[in-house]
Amino acid sequence: MVEIEIGVLRSQCLDRRIETRGSLIAEVADWENQRNNSGARIN
Repeated sequence: MVEIEIGVLRSQCLDRRIETRGSLIAEVADWENQRNNSGARIN
């Protein structure tokens, strides 16, 4: 399940260059919140 989530993260959030570490942390946190709020599930 973790590998699936990492793949989704890579394709939805990390598919471009992110300039700074702070920006990366903020982008991943925003993606995580959006993913959790949407109720995403793995079958």
